[in-house]
Formats: sequence, structure tokens, C-alpha cells
Amino acid sequence: MAAAHRSVSSPSHQRRKNLKLVSDKRVVPLRGQKNTTLPLGIQLLHWLQHSSVVVTFGLIGTTLFIYAMTVYNQQLWSQEYRKLEDLQRHQRDLTTTHEVFKNQLAKDGERNPQGLVTPQPSHTIFLPIDEKQVFETPKPQSTKKNKASFFDSPVGY
Repeated sequence: MAAAHRSVSSPSHQRRKNLKLVSDKRVVPLRGQKNTTLPLGIQLLHWLQHSSVVVTFGLIGTTLFIYAMTVYNQQLWSQEYRKLEDLQRHQRDLTTTHEVFKNQLAKDGERNPQGLVTPQPSHTIFLPIDEKQVFETPKPQSTKKNKASFFDSPVGY
């Protein structure tokens, strides 16, 4: 029984053995502590790793922001496009209603004239011209102003 006891090492013996190995190893400083014993190349790689992590998170944040803005702009565009379609449909409805009223008014005028007469040149009324209300013809403006005001005035249809 004593032989069996010797072959199995006790946990306290294992701990002492591990402590001895740890005490023989070189001590590495904890994160955040400045280590001047590391070679310059290792320190450079360590700095490069931290910098690349910061740049990576920055790029991820920028990508997510751009994606969110793209989705938001598409939703906003869709809403505004729906409003445009509604306004165009409303305009068509108003035009149709206006034409129906005009047609109805013309039919009512034909059925019940109620003092309405067909226009004839003999019924034309001429009003006398008042000298004070005569408008002068506008003077032509300089060519520089005409070129500058090309987009200011309507050209025509």
C-alpha cells in the first residue's frame, strides 16, 4: 500500500512542482504596464495591432452609417414618390371633374337658354379708349440685360 501511495502524487506536491516552474520563467508584465524589455519590433507589432483594431472599428462604424443612410434615403424617397403619385391622381381627378362640370354647364345652357344668346359680331360692344389709360410701348433694353434675363422671363409654350 505504501508503494501505491508513492506512485500517485498528491495535489500539494503537483502545486509545488508548478510553482517551481513558474518561478523559473521570466515575468511578463500585465497589459497596460510599459514593458521596456521587449524588442522594438515586438513593440511595433503590438502598436500596429492596437491601431488596426481602432481603424477596423472605425471602418465598421462608417460602413454601418452609410448603409443606414442609404436605407433611410430609400424609404424617404419612396414616401415622397407616393405623395407625388397621390398628387398626380388628385390632379387627374380635378381635371376630370372640371371637364364634367364644363360639359354639364354647356348642356344646361343648350336646354334652358335663360337669356343666353349665341355670340354674333353684331352684338359686339366697343368701349371708348381713355387717353389716360393708354400704355406706352416699352423701350427695348440693352442686349446685356436681355442675355442676363433670358431665364427670368417665360419663353413660351
